[in-house]
Amino acid sequence: MTPNLIIVEQDPVVAMDLSQILSNWLPQAIVSVFSSLAEAGAEVQARVKPLVAVVNAPETEIEHARNGGLLLTLSDHVVLLVDTAEELPNLPDNCVMVQRPYTSDTLTRALVTLAGDPLEAVRVGQQARARLDARVEAQDDVLVEVVRHV
Repeated sequence: MTPNLIIVEQDPVVAMDLSQILSNWLPQAIVSVFSSLAEAGAEVQARVKPLVAVVNAPETEIEHARNGGLLLTLSDHVVLLVDTAEELPNLPDNCVMVQRPYTSDTLTRALVTLAGDPLEAVRVGQQARARLDARVEAQDDVLVEVVRHV
């Protein structure tokens, strides 16, 4: 399964920069961009939960999302881009703050800290899929044998 990553960013140029950073971090991922947390939250409910969400939204919007539980349901790993580290106290455990201005290295370190090595996660997922496929194939072989004996 291809990992999904989401970005919440109103400025198209900044969104493009964030998309490039995420694509470099996890090249096989699908990156989706939303202009608000509400838009992202509505879309996430209709899809598979993204591996990571990078959110660059006004503090009031982030605060509202935190109080309403959206930061917990948006993704298991949320990177919040903020002006100062003191801005958002009492964040859920699935969130980490990165202070603006950020570099691609800073953001990538935050992603690795939160979500781990994405390539390892993909490899584990592929190995699990291969084991599942092998089990299904073995069950199909047993079914064929049973049909032959009937």
